[in-house]
Amino acid sequence: EDEIIYPNSFLSISKDIKKYKKVTKAIVKKSFEYFQYLDSEFSINLSAEDISSKEMINYIYKMITEYKVGDRLVIEIVESEAIENYEEFLKFIKDVKSLGCKIAIDDFGSGYSNYQYIINLNEYIDYLKIDGTLIRDIHTNRKTQLLVGTLKFLCDNLGIKTIAEYIENEEIFEYVKSMGINYSQGYYIGKPH
Repeated sequence: EDEIIYPNSFLSISKDIKKYKKVTKAIVKKSFEYFQYLDSEFSINLSAEDISSKEMINYIYKMITEYKVGDRLVIEIVESEAIENYEEFLKFIKDVKSLGCKIAIDDFGSGYSNYQYIINLNEYIDYLKIDGTLIRDIHTNRKTQLLVGTLKFLCDNLGIKTIAEYIENEEIFEYVKSMGINYSQGYYIGKPH
C-alpha cells in the first residue's frame, strides 16, 4: 500500500522464523539485477553471520561473477557483531577484494568496535562508516569530537576513507565537513527511498 518497510522492522523476525538467508539472498539478487547495467557504485550489508555461512558466501561469489558487479560493489560489514572466526573473515575479505569489490566496516563505534580490526585489516578496508551514536551530537560534544578526530587521523594514515552516518541537519553536516570526513550520509543528505 505504497508504504516503505525498513529492514529494522523485519530482519529480526526473518531470523526468528528461519528465513533470514532467503531474505538476504533475495536482496543480493535484486540489488545485483538493478545495478548490473548502471555505472554507479552500490553497497550491500553483510553480517558476521552471513560471512560465517559457506552457503551464503558461495552464493555471493556466484552472484558477483554472474552479474559482473565486482568493480562497483561495496560490501559493508556490519561491525556491531563479533567476528568469531577471524581466519574465515579474512579469507572472505581477500576473496571479494580479488573480485574487485571494496570493503566498508559499517557502524564503527557501536557494539564490538575494535581499533585492532582497522589496524589488522587496513590493507583491505576501503571505507570506515562512523556510527551515528558518535556523530549525532558531534557538533556539541567535545569527547566525541576527540574520539572521531582520533579515528579520522588513524584512517587517514592508513589510507581508509571515512563516512559519517546520521547526518541529520546542517550543523552536523558542516561540522563533519570541517573535520575532513570524506563522505556523509543521513536524512539531511537524503532519506532512503
